[in-house]
Amino acid sequence: MKNYDIFTSCFLEAWMDHGVTEDEVRQMLCKVIRNVHGRERFRRYQNRKRERELTESCIYSDEDDF
Repeated sequence: MKNYDIFTSCFLEAWMDHGVTEDEVRQMLCKVIRNVHGRERFRRYQNRKRERELTESCIYSDEDDF
């Protein structure tokens, strides 16, 4: 997204009246992308953790059947 000119030009056009420069727009987009990727990593981590806990609980419940 940060490499797409359409995003930077649209954001720059919208925010130029507020005194925002092209470098500031680029930094904002980089920060947003970094935050989105962090949330995705955290979500994947939570899903793997949840799956691991479910698998472990299934293993323990199977052992109780013996």
